[in-house]
Amino acid sequence: MHPKFPTFYTIGEDNILASWLIKDKKMSSCMRLDYPSSAIHISKDYKYLAVGSTNGTVLIIDPKTLMPTFNFKDRDAEVSCLKFSPDTE
Repeated sequence: MHPKFPTFYTIGEDNILASWLIKDKKMSSCMRLDYPSSAIHISKDYKYLAVGSTNGTVLIIDPKTLMPTFNFKDRDAEVSCLKFSPDTE
């Protein structure tokens, strides 16, 4: 969840990335990912959403459209934690 925007995101082993509206208590959008996911973090400026998968792939996603903008394979094992730097660099 981002402190300035009324939205939070969920991921899981069902391969679904979902965006939820807190006030309305409903899903606003979702997308199917290629792999089950295990970690998620949103940048401080709300420009990027990072998703780590169980196969070591990291996706960088536009949180407003849920469209992937970049991806890379970091390891062969699960990505269990990831974070953007506080200054988003």
